Amino acid sequence: MKKLCFLFIFVLSFFQALSQNGIENVSVSDFNTSSYVGNIRTSGMWVPGVVVDNTIKGSIYLFPNYNSNYIVVLKSGKSINVVNLNFNLKSKTLESYLSKDSVFQYDLDKFDYVLKNDKRYKVFNDGDLKGLSLEICNLNSIQFFKYVHLSTTKAVINPMTNVIISDAEYTQISSYFFILNGRKVKVQLKKNAVLNALIDKSDLIKEYVKKNKLKYDDEGDICKILDYYKSIL
Repeated sequence: MKKLCFLFIFVLSFFQALSQNGIENVSVSDFNTSSYVGNIRTSGMWVPGVVVDNTIKGSIYLFPNYNSNYIVVLKSGKSINVVNLNFNLKSKTLESYLSKDSVFQYDLDKFDYVLKNDKRYKVFNDGDLKGLSLEICNLNSIQFFKYVHLSTTKAVINPMTNVIISDAEYTQISSYFFILNGRKVKVQLKKNAVLNALIDKSDLIKEYVKKNKLKYDDEGDICKILDYYKSIL
């Protein structure tokens, strides 16, 4: 019960900060119960805590744990410091977690970015790229992102002995995409895939890559290629 009350106060304080300007620290010391109902019902929902299946290796969460320093940037432009946050790759939800009985899932439509250390994660709430995507470079009309999705491998059981040969496992798989003038374009970090995504300037890009000894499978080099692509549009 004490944990549930603590999370109540945390989420309340978070949404109270939504109405303030600048970067606010989410605190459990200042809250106003009169604003609780309206904010909480329009910004997310309570769900039962995740039951951890210890028979499956790996994690369903993007970050190693909930307890870290995050800055949440809202679509309104306001920013909030948060210390209890993670992204559930299985349910594709942004969550605050306290116990097995108390998880709050936020409405992704409210968020623009989640900042962790020096990394910026863009929040998308539509299609198969729903969730948090790591922004590798942002050239305004051209952007480059890494998206992580979850793959589940079932356990392999010996049919004769009924003994598990290999455990079930969650694997986090990375994929990439560009945003070109508002259009999402999935891309593999391979020569043909990159050139096909930038087909209108592919010949010039090939020359640029060769001249500058760049690699199509290097994230930093892809940013250089995109910067060059933008300059010749």
